[in-house]
Amino acid sequence: MVWEGSKLVWEGSKLVWEGSKLVWEGSKLVWEGSKLVWEGSKLVWEGSKLVWEGSKLVWEGSKLVWEGSKLVWEGSN
Repeated sequence: MVWEGSKLVWEGSKLVWEGSKLVWEGSKLVWEGSKLVWEGSKLVWEGSKLVWEGSKLVWEGSKLVWEGSKLVWEGSN
């Protein structure tokens, strides 16, 4: 799945996405965008590029907040 858009709002347990490009291939997810808010156990992301492959996560950006067992990161890499 390849999606290029500007805004996605999903209100089940709330997903808000404002960005540019999403590529999903099997177990590989590549996202280049600007804002992601996920409120299940809360994921907030503001950055530039996210690559997720199975158990590997690569992120280049500025802000990541993950509250499952809580990860907060603000930096450049």
